[in-house]
Amino acid sequence: MTVQELCELFVDDGLQTINLWSHNTEGVIWTGTAEEVYYTEYADMEVSSIDNLESNSDVLTINLLDDITEEE
Repeated sequence: MTVQELCELFVDDGLQTINLWSHNTEGVIWTGTAEEVYYTEYADMEVSSIDNLESNSDVLTINLLDDITEEE
């Protein structure tokens, strides 16, 4: 499943905040809403897993296997 396919499953107009986490860089490479991710280079990347929500957080973290380095 790609990032875009997963985000299309959200029903609240894509307003869910997400982090994209890279296994390769071992860090967050992008933060935004589920709707915004459609317009990024990350939309077609394969999802490897999803983190459980941490207490007091409403940000969903989607984990990716990728070759992208962190944005500057």
